Amino acid sequence: MPWYDQSRPPLAIAHRGDHREHVENTLPAIEAAARGGADMIEIDVQLAGDGEVVVVHDATLQRLWGDPRPVAAHTTESIRALGAGDRRIPTLREALEVSRDTGVPLVIDQKTPEAAAAALRVVEDAGLVRATWFCGELAGLWNVRGASAAAQLFLNSIGLTPPDVRVLGLLRPDMYNPEHTTLAPVLVRALHALGIGVSCWTVDDPRDLERLLGMGVDAVMSDDLPTARALVDARDWRAVARHELAVAVGA
Repeated sequence: MPWYDQSRPPLAIAHRGDHREHVENTLPAIEAAARGGADMIEIDVQLAGDGEVVVVHDATLQRLWGDPRPVAAHTTESIRALGAGDRRIPTLREALEVSRDTGVPLVIDQKTPEAAAAALRVVEDAGLVRATWFCGELAGLWNVRGASAAAQLFLNSIGLTPPDVRVLGLLRPDMYNPEHTTLAPVLVRALHALGIGVSCWTVDDPRDLERLLGMGVDAVMSDDLPTARALVDARDWRAVARHELAVAVGA
């Protein structure tokens, strides 16, 4: 069943795990998001210099670990040495084990075609292709789709330009995933008519969450998982979206 199916409630996706009390993208943040009721958990991946796929957002380790060198300048072991205990940067293999154990799928945000290809191989080796999703750079998504017809994709977007129908047709994303301020009800309805679900990022303000859920989106990515979870569960948002559509068309 596709994610846009109106019998499904919308999904609350934890952006980089639950990092209110944990470092983003670490195993404790991923585990906390699973305990906190996330339907999915978005993580970021980069390639270490030895080819290992590691779970970290930035291309360098300056922001959170004080090391200005690129991730690609490190080996897996030197990356492990940067963060002790709960601050340790995990590998994708380790994050997938948490996903398997908790039953909460990961959404892997890849930044380069090389990282995307390597991440797909790790997911395939883990036997979790149908329990994992990919988002991020378009070039990387093309790599994933070219290597796997079974891969599940979120097509990211920034800006006001609608998605190219040629890309939609060839890439075959399951979800369109733009920055939330660019969404409008007519675009949500058009994508649903094409059989494509709609997610959006990164939504933390309760007013924005309510507006988007009422618009009929199928998922929201948020840094504030408790608020997103509570609002998703607060109402029958599918009924709200149907009412809004009826009002819009004058029914």
